[in-house]
Amino acid sequence: MRGFLWILLLALSGLISPAQSGTFTLELEQYALSELRMPRSAASGNFTVLLKQGQKVQMEICVHEVTHMSIRNVVYSNDGNVDSVGVSIDGQHAGSFVTTYLSENGNAWNKFKSTGPLSAKVKLDIGRHTITFEAMLTDPWGVEIDNVILLFDDDRLQYSDLVCNLYCFDIKYDDVPRMDSIPSGRFVQKSVSTQCSEQDNIKIEVYHETAQDFDITATLPKYQSFANNREPDYSQCVLPSPYWVFKDKVISPSTAETTYVNSSLKFSGTHSSVDVNVDFSFKKITPSREVDERLMSTNLFIKLRNLPRENVKIKPEYMQGGRWLALVELMFTPFSAEQTWLIPAHTWSPTSVNKIRLVVQPGQQQVVFDTIRLDARRPRDETIELYASANVVYQGVRLGFWQHWKEHPASMTVSVQNGSQPVEYSRVDSIRVYAKVPWTGGYAQVLVLFQDGRTRIQTVTPHGLDNIPFGASVNIGQPQNTSEHRPYSPISHVSIDPKSNRLVLRYYNGNQATLEFETSFIGTRLKVRDINFKSSRVTHPIMTFRSMWVSDGHSDTDHVTFNGDISRHISSNWTELYGISAVFFRKCISMHNTQGPDITITFLSKADL
Repeated sequence: MRGFLWILLLALSGLISPAQSGTFTLELEQYALSELRMPRSAASGNFTVLLKQGQKVQMEICVHEVTHMSIRNVVYSNDGNVDSVGVSIDGQHAGSFVTTYLSENGNAWNKFKSTGPLSAKVKLDIGRHTITFEAMLTDPWGVEIDNVILLFDDDRLQYSDLVCNLYCFDIKYDDVPRMDSIPSGRFVQKSVSTQCSEQDNIKIEVYHETAQDFDITATLPKYQSFANNREPDYSQCVLPSPYWVFKDKVISPSTAETTYVNSSLKFSGTHSSVDVNVDFSFKKITPSREVDERLMSTNLFIKLRNLPRENVKIKPEYMQGGRWLALVELMFTPFSAEQTWLIPAHTWSPTSVNKIRLVVQPGQQQVVFDTIRLDARRPRDETIELYASANVVYQGVRLGFWQHWKEHPASMTVSVQNGSQPVEYSRVDSIRVYAKVPWTGGYAQVLVLFQDGRTRIQTVTPHGLDNIPFGASVNIGQPQNTSEHRPYSPISHVSIDPKSNRLVLRYYNGNQATLEFETSFIGTRLKVRDINFKSSRVTHPIMTFRSMWVSDGHSDTDHVTFNGDISRHISSNWTELYGISAVFFRKCISMHNTQGPDITITFLSKADL
């Protein structure tokens, strides 16, 4: 453990760094007993490892993919006769080197030489491996080793992986039955990179020219972990809280321009009427997987100070569609120095520069902006009880904000068959389904359907846990615009028969699909049946898989396998693959949504039903 912390600190401080992709320099002294460590000022880590004949030191490394490794170089020093050092990996010989003769009465220990590449190139399976350096034959003074350079074929390998801060397993989904009754589907990679855990950057479009039926199944991850990390992680996200803020600015035409993230504050005009202009963009804002916060309504908040004598008037305007729109002019007094204006949703452009202009009449006093700030405004969600029985609960949600109200203000209409006449509910944005948990008597959320076609499924909560998180999602339906990263397949009406767990979806474009689901402690199976999609199946996917991958150990999906064949990394350079089935899963225990499900998509023919 102490060795790992030393390596981590060295990596963060820049004392060890990759010379190229897949190349790592590790300090051998971080793996050695303290009595073997020797202080050397010219050593890369200021210490070496002294080995005398018969002594050895072992390095433990980890890899999360099957890869080949070679030792590119070993840096050592010697003061005396030549010495022989053997190197083995997992007990198998991997090379050796002989030191150069040098004798300077002890001064040569601080003069370092390189061995160059050792001969062996070793295949490493997923998991932990041990590299052993053993002094085979030395003079009485031994040999000192400074560092070792390792070269890997895997260019995604990170320091945190290499020093075993990540636990990965050789997980396989190779028990998929072969089916020849239906042609293969086409899976097209459209993913992008992200550092934000709450953004779905993985996007796989799924095409099939003939299939009318398929299953989407959620199962618990195959890796074994008792952790249940499920809280959102916004640490690497750029959030709209606030979009921008400026503080302590004198309201004067001579006040210098100020910048904040992707925004600028400029002053002009006269002392009796100051123009204040804020230009800003949302290019760095990270839209989360739930909603695009850049489209929300916003609050413009202003607080003044230094108002001892006269009142101040401020009239805000904002640019929309190439023209200025005015907000109401408000008065600031010594007794009312704060004001807030509401700016409607869909005002701001996510991609171009936005503008706010303030006309301020401060009079002759030196009034100061204590705070001027733009925040996102999201009202609370409203829930609707659609149906409840001993085994299942259906709940509708009217979201506080839904970005698609502009295109379809009515959102979804939901009708529930409960008795002789269906009960209808208007303007529903999402539907949640809860299944009975046998061991608690409570209910677990196993299915969520959003108006844009996105579905999330999860297993019944395992014994001993209170709830587990969702992970990846699947948009069911053909998107309106295939160039958008966030697919939109708008649903107009959902008819629910809760006794048979059946939902019939009708889309705004006339498409239709039927969903049925089964839940158990093993998994949740969503049966998508009788899809009738009208757009070209060559140009429009019938569904889209979406998930998150920042790095291995920090993802909701890190691998995919088709037809039970060899798995591929979700971020590798494949562009288009074919299969009857696909399993999206994780080989590495993730700190994000640890118990989030593995997702299987399987195409079916009528003979398979």
